[in-house]
Order: sequence, then structure tokens, then C-alpha cells
Amino acid sequence: MEKKTEAWGWYNLKYDLAKSIIPKLETYLIEYSKGGMSIPSWVSNESKDNYSDYEINDLVTQWKSEVNHMIEAFKQILAYKTDEDEDINYDENSIQEGLDKFAKHFQHFWD
Repeated sequence: MEKKTEAWGWYNLKYDLAKSIIPKLETYLIEYSKGGMSIPSWVSNESKDNYSDYEINDLVTQWKSEVNHMIEAFKQILAYKTDEDEDINYDENSIQEGLDKFAKHFQHFWD
């Protein structure tokens, strides 16, 4: 059965983008979690030259949380289209926050 959004695929580009971005962000998070990355100082409002181990771990935890929020936002968008995952709630505020984080941190995906 054709979904209501498939007839106008060009009109709903966000679903194609979400479908493409989710696995890329998930892979990024897996690779980032393996270590060997720079300190994600961009998630902090505090500018410092040196960080303690505790502070580094906190920044890494914050960054992973930010990326997970982005992933969940895209998953909510995609779940809305497909109606395949009833466990994912469609929360417009959460989606917008995740998309805002994606835009804000887009340049930081070089790490």
C-alpha cells in the first residue's frame, strides 16, 4: 500500500533526508564512542585551555546526549511518515530542539 506521502515524494524531502541522516549519525556516534577523538569543547559555554579528566568525560557525555537528541528528532520525523514505530512519540518541540542542535553543531561533525 502506498503511503500518503509517496505520491508527492519531492514535496516531503524531509523524510528522505531523515532516512539518510539517521544511520550516518548512528555510525558517527559509534565511531566517536570508540575514542581517539578531540575534546568536544563546543558543547560548553565555558572557554578553557585545559580540562580535567572529569571535565572531559562530562563534555563527551554531553556531546553524546546532543547527538542522540538529533537522532531521536530524525527518528520521530520518519516514524510520523511510516507509522511503523508506535513507541516513538511525535513531539514537535523535541523535534525542533533536535534539529536546532543538528544545525548548531553541523560543523563539528568533522571529529
